[in-house]
Amino acid sequence: MNAKRLGRGPDGIDQKGVPFEIRESRRTSKYRLQKDVHDQLCKRNGYYLFKRGKTITKVDANDITPLLKKGRFNRDRTYPYKFLDVQTLRTNFAPLQEKAARQFYE
Repeated sequence: MNAKRLGRGPDGIDQKGVPFEIRESRRTSKYRLQKDVHDQLCKRNGYYLFKRGKTITKVDANDITPLLKKGRFNRDRTYPYKFLDVQTLRTNFAPLQEKAARQFYE
């Protein structure tokens, strides 16, 4: 993919200059999304790569906003966040094909 890593905010910028964030769900059936990163991705038309096992799903950040629960972001950590349920993501978006998914990790 030849992405450029960033120090703060989104995880990186792809070859087209679009910011992205990689979120992985290992033990629980939800993804934790940070407010500041989500706001930056929405503002700059970025996207998320959600990984669960070998399945990767690419979703525009602006498409994620309506899926988040209404109300305030949780603040029991040093950063505000909300959870996105894996099942909610699966019912609204299809995962990338295996060949396309592998290119993100080469």
